[in-house]
Amino acid sequence: MADASPVGLGAVLFQKNQNGTYQIIGYVSKTLSEVERRYAQIEREALALVWSVEKFYYYLYGKFFWLITDHKPLVTIFGERAKPSARIERWILRLMSFKYQVIYQPGKSNIADPFSRLCQDAEICDESFDEEAERIIRMVSHDICPASLSHEEISDATCKDIELSDLIKWLPYPVKRWPKTLIKYKSFAKDLSTDGCIVLKNKKIIIPKILQNRVLQLAHEPHLGIIAMKKRLREKVWWVRIDKMIVDFVKACEGCLLVSKCSTTPMTRTPLPTGPWKKIAIDFTEIMNNTHLLVVVDYFSRYPEVEIMPSMTASATIYKLKIIFARFGYPEEIVCDNGPPFHSEEFIVFSKTCGIKINYSVPYSPFQNGMVERFNKSFLKTVKISATMGRDWKTDLQNFLLGEIQYTMNRDR
Repeated sequence: MADASPVGLGAVLFQKNQNGTYQIIGYVSKTLSEVERRYAQIEREALALVWSVEKFYYYLYGKFFWLITDHKPLVTIFGERAKPSARIERWILRLMSFKYQVIYQPGKSNIADPFSRLCQDAEICDESFDEEAERIIRMVSHDICPASLSHEEISDATCKDIELSDLIKWLPYPVKRWPKTLIKYKSFAKDLSTDGCIVLKNKKIIIPKILQNRVLQLAHEPHLGIIAMKKRLREKVWWVRIDKMIVDFVKACEGCLLVSKCSTTPMTRTPLPTGPWKKIAIDFTEIMNNTHLLVVVDYFSRYPEVEIMPSMTASATIYKLKIIFARFGYPEEIVCDNGPPFHSEEFIVFSKTCGIKINYSVPYSPFQNGMVERFNKSFLKTVKISATMGRDWKTDLQNFLLGEIQYTMNRDR
């Protein structure tokens, strides 16, 4: 059982006897060095576990044992899928030769707590428990530092940053005691660590506010776009709301705006034709059993026509349109998508012969042919309900069209 305080570490080794009682084997304690006293609270608790196991090495090696702590996050951090900070990650690797399980028990039952506090008046330890870990942390910190910024520059800017300076000051204390100004960091406090005046989140440097805009500019120099810029920055740096700042920065870049192309035509109000059957919208829609329908809607009156298609060829489409045009005459304009029947040479020749202008919508932009698309949505619902209830969908479709025609006539009156 191990515990850590702001000034020291304590541990108790005990075993369970056959009669169910516990037998104390040994007590140990250690004062913290000046560097270790600046550790985050969770790092000191993790240090207590590693230090206590290595202190009782000859008792524990080759045996399975429980490693008891009163700091509950360590149960997850010392698990298999955890992604801890660089300092804790190294300590977990040091325990890989042992067979153990981290167990949580509330602090009131932790008998190692007094031993971690009995050294309050003792001198500060000259050396840290793991001096090599400090060298590795400094190496990681320098390695992830952006090439265009020096390590000293980030350190100086962090010391001048009020928020990050407060974060470094409060990291050694429990999260529940942190001020409200640091509430944004509480949810991932277990991932934070420090290297001098630099704050790390896992293996990423937290950039102070004064350097954030400069980092964004440097990362955006190749003008790679939002996704590539996020990927580039996430490898080494982090700060609160970094993703939103990346999006805003790219959208405000004049160079990106000049060369970017709008994927779709901007939405505009379609002008109303001067009379009925001057402009119509046509489209194919599929219902059950691979059956297709040709839908025609007049832009002026909203009058619909629906024909069952034996096939979706240009010849079959022209034949059905001739039947409809025989009743109402040729329209001046047809709005359709880029489907093969409408884009075929046969259909284009037919339209020119009849004096009809074809207006194709932009690919993958069904809203540009919204007149017929909206009608399709309405009558498809009727067809699906009819099929689900086992009724004749053709009869129900005719009744639906009759109701639409009557509504159009009454509205025009």
